[in-house]
Amino acid sequence: MIINKPQSDTLYRVLQARSTDKYRDFLTGLHVETIGEVTYAVATDGKRLHYDMVAVIPDGEYSVPVCKRNQIVLEPADWQFPNWRKVVPDSFSHMVEWSYGKNAYGDDRPGSLFQFYRAIECPVNPKFLECLGSGDITVFWTQADKAMAIRQGSFVAIVMPLQMDPPLKVQNGIFKLDLETVTA
Repeated sequence: MIINKPQSDTLYRVLQARSTDKYRDFLTGLHVETIGEVTYAVATDGKRLHYDMVAVIPDGEYSVPVCKRNQIVLEPADWQFPNWRKVVPDSFSHMVEWSYGKNAYGDDRPGSLFQFYRAIECPVNPKFLECLGSGDITVFWTQADKAMAIRQGSFVAIVMPLQMDPPLKVQNGIFKLDLETVTA
């Protein structure tokens, strides 16, 4: 099945979370599932999970031999995708709205990622945020060491925070190493 623009834009963003590990082939493709009236495309590499609403793609598992922004090729696969809904948190205690990719001057600058970290008080692998582009996002989380959800329109990224050793603490919006937990 060949998917062209504009649907390929949606799938391309979802597929940024798929694994490149050939030994975990069930994580290298795309899962499509209809829940109620909505069909979702889902991909994960085990550290992040992306999903978004899609149309005209039948439910199932798909390998992705071609993945370009303007064209994606899907082929039916015979592996079983993990139960992705188990890793999507049921509720969150914190929420922040953010204009991602823009700083106080209204332009893109490297400091905007640091400002994002300070706003959510949790370090995230910057690679996991590349799929967002510029625009308004909403971030939901419960605590800094648990999965967070980043929503931009109908697109959702479930992202695990960076695991630091020694761990980082946030004090007054500044990340500091937690040397109290370091043992010799």
